[in-house]
Amino acid sequence: MPQQYPCDPSLSCSSAASVLENIPFERPWCNAGEEQYSVQHNVGDRMKKNRSNEDGPGDRAEPSLQEALKRIEEEKNLSEAIIAAIGDGISIQDTDFKVLYQNEINKKMIGDHVGEFCYQAYERRDSVCEECPVAMSFQDGEVHTVERSAPTERGTIFVEITSSPLRDASGKIIAGIEVARDISERKRMEVEREKLIRDLQSLVVTVSDSHKEWRDTFDSIQDPIYITDAEFNIKRANRAFTEFVDRDFPEILNKKCFELVHGAREPHELCPYQGLKEAGAPVMVEVADLKQGKTLMVTHFPYSGSDGAFGGSISIVRDVTADREKEMRLIMSERLASLGQMAASIAHEINNPLASILGCAEALQLRVKKGRYDPALFDKYLGIIQEEVARCKNITTGMLSVSRKAATEKGTVDINATLHKALELVGYEGRMKHVEVVRELSPDLGPVHGSEGELRQVFLAILSNALDAMADKGRLTIRTGLENGMVIIKISDTGPGILPEYLNRIFEPFFTTKIDKGGTGLGLSIAKKIVANHKGDITVSAAMGKGALFSITLPQE
Repeated sequence: MPQQYPCDPSLSCSSAASVLENIPFERPWCNAGEEQYSVQHNVGDRMKKNRSNEDGPGDRAEPSLQEALKRIEEEKNLSEAIIAAIGDGISIQDTDFKVLYQNEINKKMIGDHVGEFCYQAYERRDSVCEECPVAMSFQDGEVHTVERSAPTERGTIFVEITSSPLRDASGKIIAGIEVARDISERKRMEVEREKLIRDLQSLVVTVSDSHKEWRDTFDSIQDPIYITDAEFNIKRANRAFTEFVDRDFPEILNKKCFELVHGAREPHELCPYQGLKEAGAPVMVEVADLKQGKTLMVTHFPYSGSDGAFGGSISIVRDVTADREKEMRLIMSERLASLGQMAASIAHEINNPLASILGCAEALQLRVKKGRYDPALFDKYLGIIQEEVARCKNITTGMLSVSRKAATEKGTVDINATLHKALELVGYEGRMKHVEVVRELSPDLGPVHGSEGELRQVFLAILSNALDAMADKGRLTIRTGLENGMVIIKISDTGPGILPEYLNRIFEPFFTTKIDKGGTGLGLSIAKKIVANHKGDITVSAAMGKGALFSITLPQE
């Protein structure tokens, strides 16, 4: 009976089988006559066996056999290196689906199962798996690829299995080769990719809906809003802004903002863009729209580009004309109320120079009637009259300057001179007779941009409160100076101070402790508003029995 082998070691098989041909593995029991023996599948043993059966002297075949063994050993090493380099798990099953061989990667992947049936070892089944790629290769002799999941000690893994048939010299399929690639990471990435796609699709819908909501919200805002880039080009605008400039959006897209808002060919000299770039903080600017006769408050918010550099501005325009008119009426009301309180004192103050004028006029008239003309005396009396008239004129001019609406126009203001005028006006009331005034005014004080009349009203409100607190006697100290590029004005008194519970309310509208004296509670609240409109700040500090200190900070022009 001829010898029967599951496979012939000298087979010429497919490329995958050829790579594995020289790998040692324990072969099943074979018949050779009446002897049973276990054959180690090793090409070196086969060559030695063939050499022992050679006809003729052994020394004639020795060189060729040694060369053949060397080549086979090299091929074996090469095959092992290739298999190791592939990085995939490789196994061989016979036609009964018993595992004959596993490389190390395959063992690490699913465990060592040589000698076991693959369906039992891999799937915990009692029969061949459905759509088993090895079974399909046994049936049609083709290469098949499937994906499987398998439980392992380190959890469920996903593998891509490619099977190909292993044939003998006659072409008969005698085994199957499985190449298993761990695709768990790929599966995880596919799941994540599918989730990401779903999330992106959902995000696209959300963004689309959000864009519409944003656009609708943007257009529903009644204040004009426009967005510009770093080169003053308008990139977006809401409906209110297009109505404000009376143009459709396509007409203003990429137009310079200063052309549309100011009708100018270049940025306004007070344009806040440079401040936005340097400070990176919002800037609020009040501008007069001469075309429409409105007062506009424009707030510019800087934004950054993708590189972190200054990208442009989001500008919100608010019509504050009505607010400013209300404020002006309130300011004028407070001024007139102050003038009303000052009227009696000023009338008395004017009465003194009028009495002097009357006395000089009567003396001169008497001398004229008597024909006693004395040029020196006449010159003296006329000089007195001239001085007293000028004094009256200054008093009335000061009163008119307080009530005149034109005093609210903004320009260059000399703070020291404005303080002097405020002190003179208070002095006309006759309240400074028993007050020591200490003036420490810096000669290097620069001008500020603002309204002289409004700032004088601030100083009058503080001075009047100081005199009320001191009951028209004590020391009044006025200091001016520069700190960090800001003009500082400090006015302190030696009155009884302010109660702690009043400090946080002293600038509230209608808050007053002088109801019995006709106080309206508007003086200091209006003063704070005026200072804020000049981009400044006003604070107060006080201690009981140690007077009060008002500090005003204004930006230099």
